[in-house]
Amino acid sequence: MRNANVRIRERVMTAKLYDLPTIVEVMKTTDRKNVYEVADVSQIMVCSSTADSSSSERMPKTKSNKAYQWPNGLTPPMKNARKKRFRKAIKKKYVDVPEIERELKMLLRTDIAAESVRWEIITI
Repeated sequence: MRNANVRIRERVMTAKLYDLPTIVEVMKTTDRKNVYEVADVSQIMVCSSTADSSSSERMPKTKSNKAYQWPNGLTPPMKNARKKRFRKAIKKKYVDVPEIERELKMLLRTDIAAESVRWEIITI
């Protein structure tokens, strides 16, 4: 239900409703000093003069919401915000535990075999 027909005077245009990557606060002022919040905008309607009725017929009814996500914000710094700022977290690569244990044992053996070991505690 994200498709619509918008009529401006005698002209009829097709429109789609998209979700913005972030919520935008709309502010208003009366005296250029005091500002107050009017609304929160989270969706945008994109109108086009060409009729896309053929493409809407081809799409299945159970279309995911990912197709209706707008990639950009409203301002130029928010271009590709969905890709840049909300990307998936990189998984940590875990090192082999046996390899670490082997290295630790080798360091301890060389420490025991050393002629003299000197250490000191430095307080900052």
